[in-house]
Amino acid sequence: MKLTNTYIAKKFDEITDYLKSRRSELMAASGNVHSVHKNDDYQTVLTRFDGEIELAIREILIDETFDLGICGEEHGTSGDKSNFWTVDPIDGTEHFVRGDPFYMCLIGLVTDDIPQAALLYNYTLDQLFISLPGEQPTCNGDSIHVSERPMQRSIIQFESKDMSSETSFVGRLLSKTYVP
Repeated sequence: MKLTNTYIAKKFDEITDYLKSRRSELMAASGNVHSVHKNDDYQTVLTRFDGEIELAIREILIDETFDLGICGEEHGTSGDKSNFWTVDPIDGTEHFVRGDPFYMCLIGLVTDDIPQAALLYNYTLDQLFISLPGEQPTCNGDSIHVSERPMQRSIIQFESKDMSSETSFVGRLLSKTYVP
Protein backbone atom coordinates (compact mmCIF):
# COMPACT_ATOMS: atom_id res chain seq x y z
CA MET A 1 0.00 0.00 0.00
CA LYS A 2 1.46 3.36 -1.01
CA LEU A 3 0.12 6.55 0.50
CA THR A 4 1.71 9.83 -0.54
CA ASN A 5 3.08 12.32 1.94
CA THR A 6 0.74 14.90 0.40
CA TYR A 7 -2.26 12.72 1.30
CA ILE A 8 -1.00 12.08 4.86
CA ALA A 9 -0.12 15.76 5.39
CA LYS A 10 -3.62 16.78 4.23
CA LYS A 11 -5.18 14.44 6.81
CA PHE A 12 -2.81 15.78 9.48
CA ASP A 13 -3.75 19.37 8.54
CA GLU A 14 -7.46 18.58 8.94
CA ILE A 15 -6.84 16.89 12.29
CA THR A 16 -4.67 19.80 13.46
CA ASP A 17 -7.37 22.33 12.56
CA TYR A 18 -9.91 20.30 14.52
CA LEU A 19 -7.64 19.83 17.57
CA LYS A 20 -6.76 23.52 17.70
CA SER A 21 -10.48 24.35 17.53
CA ARG A 22 -10.99 22.28 20.71
CA ARG A 23 -7.85 23.50 22.52
CA SER A 24 -9.36 26.38 24.51
CA GLU A 25 -12.26 24.19 25.65
CA LEU A 26 -9.86 21.50 26.86
CA MET A 27 -7.61 24.01 28.58
CA ALA A 28 -10.62 25.47 30.41
CA ALA A 29 -11.84 22.01 31.46
CA SER A 30 -8.43 20.72 32.56
CA GLY A 31 -8.54 19.96 36.29
CA ASN A 32 -12.30 20.50 36.42
CA VAL A 33 -13.77 17.81 34.21
CA HIS A 34 -16.07 14.91 35.06
CA SER A 35 -14.48 11.52 34.53
CA VAL A 36 -15.41 7.87 34.88
CA HIS A 37 -13.25 4.78 35.16
CA LYS A 38 -13.02 2.33 32.28
CA ASN A 39 -13.59 -1.30 33.11
CA ASP A 40 -9.97 -2.33 32.54
CA ASP A 41 -7.09 -3.69 34.61
CA TYR A 42 -5.76 -0.19 35.35
CA GLN A 43 -9.05 1.62 36.12
CA THR A 44 -8.15 4.12 33.40
CA VAL A 45 -10.09 7.38 33.49
CA LEU A 46 -12.25 8.57 30.64
CA THR A 47 -13.88 11.94 29.95
CA ARG A 48 -16.46 12.96 27.39
CA PHE A 49 -13.66 14.71 25.50
CA ASP A 50 -11.83 11.41 24.88
CA GLY A 51 -14.80 9.92 23.04
CA GLU A 52 -15.85 13.10 21.21
CA ILE A 53 -12.38 13.88 19.91
CA GLU A 54 -11.74 10.33 18.77
CA LEU A 55 -15.03 10.20 16.86
CA ALA A 56 -14.25 13.49 15.11
CA ILE A 57 -10.76 12.27 14.17
CA ARG A 58 -12.21 9.00 12.86
CA GLU A 59 -14.53 11.02 10.60
CA ILE A 60 -11.53 12.88 9.18
CA LEU A 61 -9.53 9.69 8.64
CA ILE A 62 -12.26 7.55 7.06
CA ASP A 63 -11.55 7.52 3.34
CA GLU A 64 -12.80 4.88 0.91
CA THR A 65 -9.87 5.58 -1.44
CA PHE A 66 -7.47 3.72 0.82
CA ASP A 67 -9.89 1.96 3.19
CA LEU A 68 -7.42 2.04 6.10
CA GLY A 69 -8.39 0.54 9.43
CA ILE A 70 -8.57 2.58 12.61
CA CYS A 71 -7.33 1.50 16.02
CA GLY A 72 -8.67 3.95 18.57
CA GLU A 73 -8.20 3.89 22.31
CA GLU A 74 -11.81 4.79 23.06
CA HIS A 75 -13.81 3.23 20.22
CA GLY A 76 -11.77 0.16 19.38
CA THR A 77 -10.43 -1.28 16.16
CA SER A 78 -12.18 -1.53 12.82
CA GLY A 79 -11.09 -2.38 9.30
CA ASP A 80 -7.69 -3.43 8.01
CA LYS A 81 -5.39 -4.62 10.80
CA SER A 82 -2.17 -4.33 8.73
CA ASN A 83 -2.81 -0.86 7.31
CA PHE A 84 -4.37 1.46 9.85
CA TRP A 85 -4.41 4.71 11.77
CA THR A 86 -3.87 4.67 15.53
CA VAL A 87 -5.71 7.30 17.55
CA ASP A 88 -5.30 8.35 21.17
CA PRO A 89 -7.35 11.54 21.48
CA ILE A 90 -6.05 12.47 24.94
CA ASP A 91 -2.94 10.58 25.89
CA GLY A 92 -2.56 11.44 29.55
CA THR A 93 -6.23 11.69 30.49
CA GLU A 94 -5.22 11.24 34.15
CA HIS A 95 -3.13 14.40 33.85
CA PHE A 96 -5.97 16.21 32.06
CA VAL A 97 -8.42 15.30 34.84
CA ARG A 98 -5.96 16.45 37.56
CA GLY A 99 -5.13 19.70 35.75
CA ASP A 100 -1.52 18.70 35.04
CA PRO A 101 -0.26 20.04 31.69
CA PHE A 102 0.90 16.66 30.37
CA TYR A 103 -1.80 15.55 27.93
CA MET A 104 -1.75 15.38 24.16
CA CYS A 105 -3.28 13.80 21.07
CA LEU A 106 -1.35 11.02 19.32
CA ILE A 107 -2.05 9.81 15.78
CA GLY A 108 0.00 7.22 13.92
CA LEU A 109 -0.13 5.58 10.52
CA VAL A 110 0.94 1.95 10.11
CA THR A 111 1.19 0.35 6.65
CA ASP A 112 2.09 -3.28 6.08
CA ASP A 113 2.65 -3.49 9.85
CA ILE A 114 5.39 -0.80 9.75
CA PRO A 115 4.96 2.61 11.45
CA GLN A 116 5.06 5.28 8.74
CA ALA A 117 3.89 8.65 10.03
CA ALA A 118 2.95 10.33 13.29
CA LEU A 119 1.27 13.44 14.66
CA LEU A 120 1.57 14.54 18.27
CA TYR A 121 -0.32 17.62 19.42
CA ASN A 122 0.44 18.98 22.88
CA TYR A 123 -2.73 20.84 23.85
CA THR A 124 -1.15 22.76 26.72
CA LEU A 125 1.92 24.06 24.88
CA ASP A 126 0.20 24.29 21.46
CA GLN A 127 3.03 22.22 20.01
CA LEU A 128 2.51 20.14 16.87
CA PHE A 129 5.03 17.41 16.08
CA ILE A 130 4.80 15.76 12.65
CA SER A 131 6.81 12.92 11.15
CA LEU A 132 6.27 11.89 7.52
CA PRO A 133 8.07 9.12 5.60
CA GLY A 134 11.47 10.23 4.31
CA GLU A 135 11.12 13.76 5.67
CA GLN A 136 12.70 15.57 8.60
CA PRO A 137 10.36 15.56 11.63
CA THR A 138 9.05 18.97 12.66
CA CYS A 139 7.74 20.84 15.67
CA ASN A 140 5.42 23.69 14.71
CA GLY A 141 6.92 23.54 11.21
CA ASP A 142 10.56 23.75 12.32
CA SER A 143 12.89 20.78 11.71
CA ILE A 144 13.85 18.79 14.80
CA HIS A 145 16.37 16.02 15.35
CA VAL A 146 17.53 13.61 17.99
CA SER A 147 20.03 15.03 20.43
CA GLU A 148 23.66 13.98 20.08
CA ARG A 149 24.05 14.08 23.86
CA PRO A 150 25.63 10.84 25.16
CA MET A 151 23.32 8.48 27.06
CA GLN A 152 25.18 9.20 30.30
CA ARG A 153 23.94 12.81 30.07
CA SER A 154 20.42 11.97 28.90
CA ILE A 155 17.26 12.24 30.90
CA ILE A 156 14.42 9.89 30.01
CA GLN A 157 10.94 10.31 31.40
CA PHE A 158 8.72 7.26 31.59
CA GLU A 159 5.32 6.68 33.13
CA SER A 160 3.31 3.50 33.39
CA LYS A 161 0.57 2.06 35.55
CA ASP A 162 2.15 -1.36 35.07
CA MET A 163 4.80 -1.40 37.77
CA SER A 164 6.51 -4.56 36.44
CA SER A 165 6.90 -2.90 33.04
CA GLU A 166 8.19 0.31 34.60
CA THR A 167 10.65 -1.52 36.84
CA SER A 168 11.99 -3.60 33.95
CA PHE A 169 12.34 -0.61 31.62
CA VAL A 170 13.90 1.68 34.19
CA GLY A 171 16.22 -1.06 35.40
CA ARG A 172 17.68 -1.58 31.92
CA LEU A 173 18.28 2.15 31.41
CA LEU A 174 19.32 3.27 34.85
CA SER A 175 22.99 2.40 34.50
CA LYS A 176 23.22 4.39 31.24
CA THR A 177 21.15 7.41 32.21
CA TYR A 178 22.04 10.47 34.21
CA VAL A 179 19.76 10.73 37.24
CA PRO A 180 19.82 14.19 38.88
